[in-house]
Amino acid sequence: MGKSIGIDLGTTNSVVTWVNVMNAAPNVVQNRENEDLTPSVVSKKKDQVLVGSLATDYWKQSPKDTIFSIKRLMGRAFSDENVQKARQSVMYDIRQPVDGTDDDVRVTLGGREHSPIEISSMILRKLKGDTESRLGDTVASAVITVPAYFTDKQKDATRKAARAAGIKVKHILDEPSAAAIAFGFDNLAPEDSRTLLVYDLGGGTFDVSVLQAAGGTYVQLDIEGDMWLGGDDFDNRICTHILQKIRSEHHVDASADVNFMVELKRAAEKAKKMLSSAQSATIYIPGELKDGEGDLIDIEIDISRREFEQLIESEVRRSIDIVKTALENAKTTKDEIDSVLLVGGSSTIPLIRQSLIDLFGEHKVLVNIDPMRCVAQGAGILANKMADTIKCRSCNGINSLESDTCQTCHQPLEVVGDDFFQVTPVHYGIETVGDKFSVVIPKNTPFPMKEPVIKPFYTPESNIRRLKIRVYAGMREKASGNEVQMTLWLQLPPGVPVDTPLDVAFKLDDQGCINNVKVTLKDGSGRSVIAYPDRGEKRGRLEKEVDELHKNINRIRISADAEQVDMFEKEFDGIIDDLNNNRVDEADKKVRQLSIEIPRKTDIETVEWRKNADWNAWVTDAILANFGELLDADTTYGLRKKNEEVKKELEADNQSAGEGLTRELIDKIDALPDIVFFFFNSLAAGNIAANRGNIVIADRVRTLYRKIYQAHISNGPVSNAEVSELKRLTGDVLTESADGSRYGKGVSVPKELAGNRA
Repeated sequence: MGKSIGIDLGTTNSVVTWVNVMNAAPNVVQNRENEDLTPSVVSKKKDQVLVGSLATDYWKQSPKDTIFSIKRLMGRAFSDENVQKARQSVMYDIRQPVDGTDDDVRVTLGGREHSPIEISSMILRKLKGDTESRLGDTVASAVITVPAYFTDKQKDATRKAARAAGIKVKHILDEPSAAAIAFGFDNLAPEDSRTLLVYDLGGGTFDVSVLQAAGGTYVQLDIEGDMWLGGDDFDNRICTHILQKIRSEHHVDASADVNFMVELKRAAEKAKKMLSSAQSATIYIPGELKDGEGDLIDIEIDISRREFEQLIESEVRRSIDIVKTALENAKTTKDEIDSVLLVGGSSTIPLIRQSLIDLFGEHKVLVNIDPMRCVAQGAGILANKMADTIKCRSCNGINSLESDTCQTCHQPLEVVGDDFFQVTPVHYGIETVGDKFSVVIPKNTPFPMKEPVIKPFYTPESNIRRLKIRVYAGMREKASGNEVQMTLWLQLPPGVPVDTPLDVAFKLDDQGCINNVKVTLKDGSGRSVIAYPDRGEKRGRLEKEVDELHKNINRIRISADAEQVDMFEKEFDGIIDDLNNNRVDEADKKVRQLSIEIPRKTDIETVEWRKNADWNAWVTDAILANFGELLDADTTYGLRKKNEEVKKELEADNQSAGEGLTRELIDKIDALPDIVFFFFNSLAAGNIAANRGNIVIADRVRTLYRKIYQAHISNGPVSNAEVSELKRLTGDVLTESADGSRYGKGVSVPKELAGNRA
């Protein structure tokens, strides 16, 4: 039959637990290296994939081929601001997929592109293999935990990674509920309700959840957090402190030495852990750094707990502010909280525990379970409790655990449970006219839902043949600022007038996922469409190609024979019907055929204006995403607004209006400060060098860029020599690149940096 296990697939470390039926206790299963915690790290050594501590040990030898914190990229688009932020904080390469898919991302490992799903599956495959080796039995299924803020798309990515690793997913469980199970709150009587606050501070992320527990059921009241607050930030604070000490004592800038920085990062993490129990720790790194004369020197610097607490005070205070926000949004006071559960290794830091005790009182802060292992323990307990049969989510048919697909409807199977009433971490809704995000299911709505949420909308124009509807998850007012969850098309009968009402209906199941979306036209015809989500790479590419096909049909409508256009329309309707019903392979074949049949419009002028508009829209997005803090509010607003206007005309293929708006956008770009272009070109040069395989140049450009940019925005000292070096390297890369001439105002040193002295 095989074992059923619990997996905490963490940002920094992962843990596996298994419940021994003899004592009903969740036991942590050690890996082959005899460790309870497996680092969530993947590296490549020649043709060998390294996972866990083997990968972290190899980090120094190959920092570009060592992937950390892949969980932050799961289910995200390359344009996502969190992905762009991650690109600035890691040594490995994060890029857009080569096929140009907008809603996915890739990392480079061993010279090859890999999706976050593939990297996560490597970690899960090791966890599965090590567990089978320890237990002497196969792993048949697992409950896998994810952060409470994970959207449908991110949960789906986690599920796909598990399937690729050969693991059947019994349940995707949110981490706060897993912690509550581990602390024993799943055994409360129905009348013995408790209100809990879960404070989860891991290596890479921070989450706060307020939930009620009673009778084995959990109801979440609110979820808050910060995916850029965690133990890594505390390590970085120590690193910055040590670098300043080295600069003061040895007059050396050690931040540019990659090998030394790897060792410093390791030493900082070790010191952080030691300071949870000791009053001081020593950072000792022998023979890794050279002084101004080129001689190797030993670094030995003491740091006290008091110094450490002063370094991290602002982050700790920020976490407590988020706790207070969660209480407010849950309409709960600190006095109504019965227990505070500490989760994540960083919650062991004395300053954090004392801050929570000061807020809630010492008797409420529970420390009786290891915070590094409690999430995995909760997952293991649930995995042991859940039935070894699979109820199909599509047709409710019962199947054996060994089944991959439902014997009745042949849909993929997942085991699910019914005792978890969570709340949505973000809004779910659709895109309406003007890139507006119209919410259907608001944040903090409980799920699973017995009935779908139905919201009325209206057709935006008269006589449209079909309506494209995108479902998003997020908190931004602009739909494009949120995560696309799925796309569907509604075919309309002829003559439908503007403002004809239609209903959009969908619900979230017990894993917070959208099973389907139903759109019904309320014109008396009863016409409706039900679309099923699929987020595979082929689906993402197909949707982009279908959009292009739709534009091509509209382009030839005036010049082509009406009968021929009608034939193309019918074939196109067949494609979107296949996509709505997840017949991806059938849709792919039809797209290939129709792409050949439709005459291509080859007017050079039309092609050139679109290329020009696309390019400048991309440049604007990149500037706003990476250098918004260099611009004032009026400039940012003007750029964003004009960029949206250009994109709207691109979508409508309106050349006459689009060309004029593009010229206006170019004028706004040209008016930006020179320093924006200096940093923009430097960032571009680093990416171009990495893409061409010039790793040494790419690393040096990126190191200089990060250092100079951080110094500039913090009003710190800037080295003339390093600015000149960055200018020279950037110029060399862009000159050699075919795209070099397209990056705006050259690479001259702006006045804001000229004349500064380190």
